[in-house]
Amino acid sequence: MASPELRLQILSEAQVARIEDTAYRLLEEVGILLQHPEARERLHGMGCQVEGSACSSPATWWIRR
Repeated sequence: MASPELRLQILSEAQVARIEDTAYRLLEEVGILLQHPEARERLHGMGCQVEGSACSSPATWWIRR
């Protein structure tokens, strides 16, 4: 029985940057559902938009935090 070959491909810096940009855009446009009231209060106090359990933030908010 032949063993499957393990293939590992490292991402380029451009690919990593694209993943990060997409993640930040999702946090801004879609946001997250956050069930913890104190965490929502803290994020709101730090400039995030909070509506009920939904929290979103500008993409730039996450950079260098």
